[in-house]
Amino acid sequence: MGEFHIKRIVLPSGKTVEIVYYQTTGADPVISDVHEIETGAELHVRQIELCSKCGGDRVHPTDWNEVEELRWQLALRCPDCEWRHVETYDAAEVERYDDVLNDATDRLIEELDRVTRENMSDAIDRFRSALENDGIMPFDF
Repeated sequence: MGEFHIKRIVLPSGKTVEIVYYQTTGADPVISDVHEIETGAELHVRQIELCSKCGGDRVHPTDWNEVEELRWQLALRCPDCEWRHVETYDAAEVERYDDVLNDATDRLIEELDRVTRENMSDAIDRFRSALENDGIMPFDF
């Protein structure tokens, strides 16, 4: 039996998948890490988050599959113009895109927290005003 190695992949959803690669005796070794690629090789990194139709920056994945080691097929959608596209990307491009998506998620969470605090503050102010002006009666409960 040949040698094997295990590759762990963390999907954008956070789920971790383990892939076992078997190598028969005498075969060339398989690259198991992005960092093992020749450092002299130039990588062309595309901005996956940009819509090629309308130029919007909110393109998001609707589906993704690893088609071969270090290559991912992404199904993309732009919510601004409903553009859809399926293409295969290198791991470096997908990792950069994942970072962009994570940054956008962090910004959305921060905005949600800000709006929630603002709404709660407004609700507290209205409740306090109602209490001070006898606007709340026992039959309200």
